[in-house]
Amino acid sequence: MNKKILTIIIGVVVVIGGILIYILSTTNRCVSENCEKTKYKIGSQTIELFTNGGVPYLWKYKIENESLIKIEEISEVKENNPVGKVTLKYKITPLKEGKTSIIFNYEEITTNNPIEIKKFNVSVNKRLEMLISKID
Repeated sequence: MNKKILTIIIGVVVVIGGILIYILSTTNRCVSENCEKTKYKIGSQTIELFTNGGVPYLWKYKIENESLIKIEEISEVKENNPVGKVTLKYKITPLKEGKTSIIFNYEEITTNNPIEIKKFNVSVNKRLEMLISKID
């Protein structure tokens, strides 16, 4: 009888210990869609930029080291939007460990003169978790 109780107590302690270790090991990682920008996140992330539909300006980007990340543009037109404001979403996917930067230029189509510039640092760790931080 005492061995059975001791076995149950040890089992409960092991389960609780496992739960505590899991919680402590995930507090520094960002695994949900609503993560803070200062934490690493598993998988792809998005950067949203805004533009006005029909205006002769485009967002163009340049990646410092293209072997570390992949960018895919996803555009969304907002319904019932009389001014044609468009949200451009850029899906950033980590490919390998390292650090790079992305520069987005909002340029006039005919002159390529940027009227707005947005810069981001991207850091990818060994587990392909990614941190994107905006440079002001």
